[in-house]
Amino acid sequence: MPAKTISHNRGCDDGLIVTMAVHYDPEFVPTVVEELRQLAKLEKNWDQYGAPPINPEVIRAAEQFVKILPPNLVFRPRIVPLSSGNLQFEWREGEKLLEFEFESPTTVHYLLWDPPSKVEDEGTFRVSNVKAAVENIRWFTSGILTS
Repeated sequence: MPAKTISHNRGCDDGLIVTMAVHYDPEFVPTVVEELRQLAKLEKNWDQYGAPPINPEVIRAAEQFVKILPPNLVFRPRIVPLSSGNLQFEWREGEKLLEFEFESPTTVHYLLWDPPSKVEDEGTFRVSNVKAAVENIRWFTSGILTS
């Protein structure tokens, strides 16, 4: 089944209606994990500029990361190998951008970028910090997921 975005209206105790966008993609985890496993096959000099293979520990950390994310949170990221031997997840919608660079098996460097809203923020969090990851992803999906 293809991925799709669904909007849900939820009532709150104070009577407000909150619209939440949910991105339904049952193949999110297996597809991302398979892409990561393909990146693990890159050999030295894969970029023709002497880049090392992608660090296997970083690939394992990224696999575990996607497995602990809540389901239906966001569409699949673009997965980019980096010439440093690390990798990056990228989500882009128009000018709005979210990047998670796996700098090591334990550290993610994030970038939030949205020029029209004058947002440019970056920092780091531990790969195991699901709360930080979800907060950044929710920032990205706010206002862009509609059905």
